[in-house]
Amino acid sequence: MKLAIVSDEISPEFLTAVELGTDWGIQNFEIRGLPSGRMPYISERDKREVFRTVKEYGIKISTLSPGAFKIPVDSPEVRSQIDEMLPRTYELAHELGADLVIVFGFLMPEGEKEENYPQQVVDILGEVAEKAERENIRIALENEPSCWAGTGRTSARLVREVGQKNFGLNWDPCNSLNSGGKPYPEEYTDLKDLIFHLHIKDTKKGPEGSRTVAIGEGDVNWQGQLEALYRNGYDGYYTVETHFGPRVKASRTCVENLKRLLLNVM
Repeated sequence: MKLAIVSDEISPEFLTAVELGTDWGIQNFEIRGLPSGRMPYISERDKREVFRTVKEYGIKISTLSPGAFKIPVDSPEVRSQIDEMLPRTYELAHELGADLVIVFGFLMPEGEKEENYPQQVVDILGEVAEKAERENIRIALENEPSCWAGTGRTSARLVREVGQKNFGLNWDPCNSLNSGGKPYPEEYTDLKDLIFHLHIKDTKKGPEGSRTVAIGEGDVNWQGQLEALYRNGYDGYYTVETHFGPRVKASRTCVENLKRLLLNVM
C-alpha cells in the first residue's frame, strides 16, 4: 500500500513537511500549496526547494492539486484555468515525475441540487480530459461539498458521462458524507472502478454541526472502506488529508491511526 499525505497539511514549507513525513514512514507526497501560493503559481524559490527536496530524500510526488474549477462554471476564469493554469500544472507534473492532476466540479449555486448539473460541466471536463490525454496526464475529479460533484453518486455519474479513459475520481468519502451522500458501502459499490486517487480524512457530527476529526474517530466507515479497497485491488495512493490543527500533531495522529487501520486490512 502506498501511504501518502498532502504536504501542506503538515507544513506549507515543503522541506519541513518532507522531513517530518519521512520520519513517520511516508515516502509519497501530494502537492497543493507552498508558501508562495497554490500550484502552479509558485515562486522560483519554492520550485527549487521542491526539486531539491525530492532529489535529496528520494520521495515520490503522487499528484498535484491546483484547485482548478472551484469557481462557477460560467466564470470568465474558467477559460484561463483550461488554457493557462492546467498546462502549467501538467508541465510541473512531468518535471516532478507525476502523471495525475486533481480538479473539482465547479461551484454549485445556492439552492440547486447537484444531480441537476448543467451540460456545460460535462462539456468542459470532457475538453480538459481530451487535452490532458495529449500530455499523458490523468485527471482525477475530487468530490467536494458545494460543488456539482459532491456526493460519490453524482461524481460517478459525471465521470461516466465524460467518458474518457484518463478521467477518473479522486474519491473522498468524508466529502461525500458532508455532501449528504452514503459513501460506504452504498456509493463505493457503484464507483469502485472509477477511482484514480484517494483522500482520507474523517468527520464527526455533533449538536453544533460536523467537525473534522482524526481518521478513524469519526462517522466515516474507514475500516470497511479500506478493507473493500484492498479486497478490490486498489493500487493508488492512500493519501492523508488532515484538515484540522494543530498541523503537525493532527497530521501525525492521522498517519498513526491510518497505519493501525491498514494493519487490520492486510
